[in-house]
Amino acid sequence: MTTQTLEQITEDFRRQCDVFAREQQPRCGLIYELYQRRLSADIDGYLAGVPAEYRDELIAVARREFDYLTQDEIEEEIRQDSERGYCSHGIDRNCCPLGCGDIDEY
Repeated sequence: MTTQTLEQITEDFRRQCDVFAREQQPRCGLIYELYQRRLSADIDGYLAGVPAEYRDELIAVARREFDYLTQDEIEEEIRQDSERGYCSHGIDRNCCPLGCGDIDEY
């Protein structure tokens, strides 16, 4: 069994995050918040398979290089957006290309 160094694990992580980013970009309708949330979910899934002793370092890389947010941070953004009258995608609900302005209860 080959043991990887933190440097190798970090480089593998960066490469995988690049793949996630390329996959999510065309799926988000040019809505950055949606992209960021989906990318963060992909990163969370990847991190679940990483040994705990490496996660903090990888999360720091994800924050610095990929604008990663935790699920709690995403939920807080959505709450704040709602208070400001924005949809869950972070824009005016009547301008949302995902149809949020068509939902009566917001």
